[in-house]
Amino acid sequence: MPDGVQRGGVVVGGGSLWILKQKNKAEEEAAWKLVKYLAEPGPQIIWHQATGYYPIRVDAIQKLQVSGYYAENPHHLTALLQLLTSVQNYNTQGAIIGAFPEVRDAIESAIEKMISGTLTPKQALDEAEKAANKAIKEYF
Repeated sequence: MPDGVQRGGVVVGGGSLWILKQKNKAEEEAAWKLVKYLAEPGPQIIWHQATGYYPIRVDAIQKLQVSGYYAENPHHLTALLQLLTSVQNYNTQGAIIGAFPEVRDAIESAIEKMISGTLTPKQALDEAEKAANKAIKEYF
């Protein structure tokens, strides 16, 4: 790391679950039941093993360690340790916007066009900004 540069961190991305306030309390309770189930160690272990997404529970990680999973799949442990030992700062907190998938797609599309030579860097930034702002406005 260059002298005088603050150590960076790992930005978490991927799936998240949200429960919106519902007028129908039965639906809200059913959604809460599903989220609680998905957060249990068993489903967290299955999800982690199948996708590489990080388990959100320490006990799930401990069960995987004891079972020998990380000895057989050290790349999953390396990724997890990178996250756990990462410096937490403003830059690593990630984006919190409702239209995140659309904004990410707009940025990726603009970068691809820039890399292929279809757009200049300035044009790519302008296109990404326009598409992202449109997605955010449509979200609200």
